[in-house]
Amino acid sequence: WDETTPGAYIGNNAGRVTKGAAYGYLGKNWLYAASPLMNGMETGDYSSYNTELAKKAADAFNGLLKLADEGYYRLLDWPDYSKNFWTMTANENLMGPEWVWGHPYYRQSGKASRGEHMLQQFGGTAAGYAPPTLELVNKFGMKNGLPIDAAGSGYDPADPWKDRDPRFDYSIIVDGEQMLFYTTTHDVDKYAQFFTGGRHRGNAVTGFGQKKFLGKGANKLDNKWNNNTLFIVPYMRLAHAYLMYAEAANEGYGGPDGKSPGGVMSAKEAVNFVRQRAEVPNVDARYLTSKEVFRNTIRNEIGVETCLEGQQWFDYRRWYIAHLPENRTKTGLNFDKNHTYFTPFTVTEILFDPKKHYWLPFRRDEVSLYPEFYQNPGWE
Repeated sequence: WDETTPGAYIGNNAGRVTKGAAYGYLGKNWLYAASPLMNGMETGDYSSYNTELAKKAADAFNGLLKLADEGYYRLLDWPDYSKNFWTMTANENLMGPEWVWGHPYYRQSGKASRGEHMLQQFGGTAAGYAPPTLELVNKFGMKNGLPIDAAGSGYDPADPWKDRDPRFDYSIIVDGEQMLFYTTTHDVDKYAQFFTGGRHRGNAVTGFGQKKFLGKGANKLDNKWNNNTLFIVPYMRLAHAYLMYAEAANEGYGGPDGKSPGGVMSAKEAVNFVRQRAEVPNVDARYLTSKEVFRNTIRNEIGVETCLEGQQWFDYRRWYIAHLPENRTKTGLNFDKNHTYFTPFTVTEILFDPKKHYWLPFRRDEVSLYPEFYQNPGWE
């Protein structure tokens, strides 16, 4: 934008729509159109994608990936991963090379407590904290790249947080983890007490906390946050675009080896590329045997990479899986201070009628404007 004449405000153009953002959202729109939900509405088949529309999605995403290949975008290195989400450094611009699009800002926000991201004892609000569920925690595999339920993964149910995917360690707070780093006057809050009956279990009702958007010391006890503190979620990151490309190429071009004509990479290469940033090994061969098998791997990878970024609500609907019992039940984990037992329990069960809740209703006065404007399914 700073290199163009129309509409240019030199040095003040961060967040404007670019060619890369246009490719990214064109791809996302085609991917939604190709999705099982939309395909089911059109054909009655809610189990598969529209192949031709998936190809269009892959081709659009490939335009963005080519720009990345030319150096206009890139994944941040793992040590800098946090710069996608937060900063406590004066004048640091979070709209870095991984941001495809995000909301424009030109100043930092100060001590924004962000109740959904911060425990009440540390400055969050009494209500609104969003503790990760056991379902989310279990999406994260092991450092060796295998899912926790895979043969040979090394997962130990008696020590469940050991040797997990580095993105798990980056995003999730577990019981006993250090949460205060600078203060000596609040030692009672220094380590997470998420065990059943623990001091911090009130907000962290599931037995887990989150830290994806918080810098070390960004709380009212350490008090290392300042007027330079900023928490933000990009609308689209390049990592997510790679994974959506993988989803579209897998469905449109015939499986894990499928790719857009002239494509930068295949579906499986795109997933592996995102994993490699966190030093997670490539997808194991047993999950590359078919389009359907790899589909679940891609979906899980999207859940891991974009966790807590507000994507799942939309993904579960477009994939037509929001009504399934395993996706309506939100589970926590009960355990004692010494971790001698771990017992899952149901926190809540979401009511979801597949005949109606995949869509929101239109206002009655709007659907009465003319006969062809009909109400959404289930809301008649």
